[in-house]
Amino acid sequence: MRSTNQYRLALTAVLTLFCATTANATSLYSSCTSEIVSDVEKFVCQLRTDDAKKMQNLKVEVSDAGQVHQFTATPYSWVTNQSAIYFIAQTSSINSEQLQRIYEFASRAASPVGKQKIGFATAGGSFEEKAPLGSSRLRLENVLREVRTMTPDENEASVILSSIEDAIEKLEGETAERRAVVIISDAEPSTSGFSASKVIDQAQEKNIALYFVSFGKNNERPSNVLTRLGQDSNGGAYDVSDLSKDKLLEFASRISSYLENGYVISVDATGLPQSSDVTISAEIDGNGTETAETVTIERQTEDSFLDTAQQFVSDHFYMVLAALGFGVGALLVLRSINARNRYSQLDDYEDTADHGDPNGEEDEDDFAGETRILGMQSGSQAKPLAWLELVGTDQQPAPLRAGNIQLGRSKDSDIRLTNSSVHRRHAMIQMDADGSFSIHDLGTKNGVFVNGDRCSQRTLNDGDLIELGEVKLRFVDEPA
Repeated sequence: MRSTNQYRLALTAVLTLFCATTANATSLYSSCTSEIVSDVEKFVCQLRTDDAKKMQNLKVEVSDAGQVHQFTATPYSWVTNQSAIYFIAQTSSINSEQLQRIYEFASRAASPVGKQKIGFATAGGSFEEKAPLGSSRLRLENVLREVRTMTPDENEASVILSSIEDAIEKLEGETAERRAVVIISDAEPSTSGFSASKVIDQAQEKNIALYFVSFGKNNERPSNVLTRLGQDSNGGAYDVSDLSKDKLLEFASRISSYLENGYVISVDATGLPQSSDVTISAEIDGNGTETAETVTIERQTEDSFLDTAQQFVSDHFYMVLAALGFGVGALLVLRSINARNRYSQLDDYEDTADHGDPNGEEDEDDFAGETRILGMQSGSQAKPLAWLELVGTDQQPAPLRAGNIQLGRSKDSDIRLTNSSVHRRHAMIQMDADGSFSIHDLGTKNGVFVNGDRCSQRTLNDGDLIELGEVKLRFVDEPA
C-alpha cells in the first residue's frame, strides 16, 4: 500500500512538471507566399507565436543565399491586416449549463473588430451556418441570442468534428492574411465517421489554424483528438471548464490574439533560388531564441541577366565599390599631373574604408558653424509623404518622397547633413511596398540608432528619434 501511494505521488509530480513545462513553451510559426507587387516579386511571410508573446531581433535565411539582411518586418494588427475567423458551436450532446457557458464565451470572442471577418455556425445533429463570414456585429449578436435560448438534446450525437471540413471550405475562398476555425465543444465530442488525419492535411494545405475551446463535464480535459488537431494545425486546444465567468470572458477577449500577433515580413525575391527554403528565427520574450519550421516557396518569375547583375552588385556592394575605386584610382594615378588634384579626385570615388571612418576629406567650409540639414529633393513637385526634422533647431524639415533616399555628409546625398560625425554615405531611407518608411545602415562605424537602439534596419513610426553620429533627427508624418 505504501509503495502504491509513493508511486502515485511520483507520477503526480512528473505530470505536474510536464504540464507546467508545456504551458510555458512557446512555438514560432511562419507561412510564406510569393507575391508580385509593381512587377517586383517578393516573399511575404506571416510570423506569429502560439501565445501572442512579443518577439524581436528577427533573422531570415534563404537556401543557397544565406542570411537576408534587407527585409521589412511590419507588426501584424487587426486594424490594418485582414483576418478571417469562423466559429462553430456544439449545440447537442451537451447540457444546459454547457450551452450557457458556450454562449458567454462566443458572445465575447465572436465580435468583429478592425478588419476581422467573423462567421458563425452551429453543429448539433447537422451543420447550420447562422452568420456568413463578414457578418455585422448586430447579426452575430442576434444569432447568439438564438443559441442561448436553445434547449440542447443531450442524447443526440453532435457533428461538431465533421463540421470542421465545412468551416475550412468556407474559409478557403476568403482573401485574408490569416485564417482560423474556432471550435467550441464538449471535451470529448463524437468522432464517428471523422478522420483527424484528413482534416489536419486540409488545414495545413490551406494554412488554416484550428483552435479548440472545450467545456467538459466534471472538468474533463480536451481529448487526445482535439489536442492533436490543434497542435498539428498550428492552433491549440484549451480547457475552460473550471474558469470563472470573468476569467472565461478574459480568455475570450484574447483568443484572437493567438492568431493575430507577430509580423508580416517582406523579402525581395530577386536573385533568390527558384525554389527557396525560408527559415525565420526570433527572440521570444521570456523564452530565448526560437526558430520556425522551414517553408519552401516556388518563385513565380525568373531573373533576367540585368536582375542577376543588379542583385550581385547589391549583395557584394562594398567589394564592387572597392574594385571600382581601385580601378578608377589606378587610372587617375596614370593620368594625374598634380598630386593634390589626384587626391581630390580620388575623394570623389568613395571606397569601403570611408564607411568605417566618418572623418574623410571634405571642404572645411561645409562644416563651419551649426549643423545643417539640406534636402536635395526639395525641388520635386511630388507631394512629400513624411519629413525629417533636425532636433533642437528651427530649420525647415527635409521632405521624404517615394524611392530610396540617401543620408550622409557627401554632396551627392539626397539629404545632406553638415556634421563631421556623419559618414559620407551613412544611411538609406526607403518607402516600402505598404507605404511605410524604413531606415538602413550602410555599414558605418558610428551606426544608426532609432529611439536609442542601434539597428541595421528598422521600420519608422511617427515621432521616432534617429541618431546619425551626433546628429539627431525626428521622423514625422506631419511637420510641427
